[in-house]
Amino acid sequence: GLGDVYKRQTQGSLSYTYQRAGVELSGVHWPAYVYGRTGLARASDGLFFHSGMSAIGALLHSIQSLGWQQIEISKGAYYEVNMLCDQFFPGLRMRFTQDDRDGDPDVAWLDAWANERPDASLGGFRPKLLVGDTSAVEPDGALLDEWFATSASLGVPLVLVRSHLKLDTFGLEMGKLGSLVVVAPDGDARTIEPLMSELRDALCYLGLGFEVANLYPWLGQAEFLELTAARTAAIRRRTDVLVAALEAARRDDDPFEIIRTHHRLFVRIATPVTSPDGADARGLELLRSLSAACAHEGIPAVIGSSFGLDQFTFRHYIDEHDDRLHLRIAGADVPEGHAEALGRCVRDVMVDVLAGVPERAVALTTGR
Repeated sequence: GLGDVYKRQTQGSLSYTYQRAGVELSGVHWPAYVYGRTGLARASDGLFFHSGMSAIGALLHSIQSLGWQQIEISKGAYYEVNMLCDQFFPGLRMRFTQDDRDGDPDVAWLDAWANERPDASLGGFRPKLLVGDTSAVEPDGALLDEWFATSASLGVPLVLVRSHLKLDTFGLEMGKLGSLVVVAPDGDARTIEPLMSELRDALCYLGLGFEVANLYPWLGQAEFLELTAARTAAIRRRTDVLVAALEAARRDDDPFEIIRTHHRLFVRIATPVTSPDGADARGLELLRSLSAACAHEGIPAVIGSSFGLDQFTFRHYIDEHDDRLHLRIAGADVPEGHAEALGRCVRDVMVDVLAGVPERAVALTTGR
């Protein structure tokens, strides 16, 4: 219950007024509490949300309410961010990072989920707000150092958004918890108060508050940072084995492409199938065929979206950047010896299901 959460809380204090208005956590330095940045002296604030996507929704609402319109987001970013923006925030325009800009965008959105490491230099432009999605990196990962430095050098606020119940629970993805940590570009907290006011209103009136039982007690502890770094490294080692097996099985003329991601938490496979070719239906066919083939070969696999745990997981999606069918495969804790068999199985199923795809769609690019 709530009393038990209070007793477990090792830093700061929780105050409760009304569930929809959220449970306030005070007395913590947010960059240190969530990300282990104990030496950061800049003013900051933060909020916990029901999930990572509810935190992103509140942030998009606040950006729109503050009169900002143009958002430039990393190529290959988490596709549901674009979908959320397009469907529910018509006042915002989200575009992918590009070399030829017509003026500076209002918001730069760096996403660690992207295939390539986000460019913290921003190509030289200066937005009004810098956003970093940290869900695909360990809390004290080096990528965040670049984002803090960019925020300070440009003199713009930094918002760190995180879906916690991924790497913070070592890939188990149990429960839900999201957060926004807002850091001022200097020591003046007044520079971030308009944004914090909008975020608090969104949390309250849209009912986006977190469940207190999901606020786990190891946040802010050095031992947790060490454990999650070790766990993340282990996931990456297994992903490297999986990528190597998939690449070994693929032939040069196969109609699909293996995409290595900079975060190395899973692997993506790009296909030539586009929306006009029936990408979603073909994706479902791929999932069913892969599941059946793996079951026949005794390979532990399931259709799902987690990091894999003791089974490989498959999911499909239509990439917002190139409008092509992509497949995501993860397998954090699959026993040794299955990766090679999976590589051959994936290759055979992909070639079979993608047979007959129009030649015009076969050209693929990885520099997304």
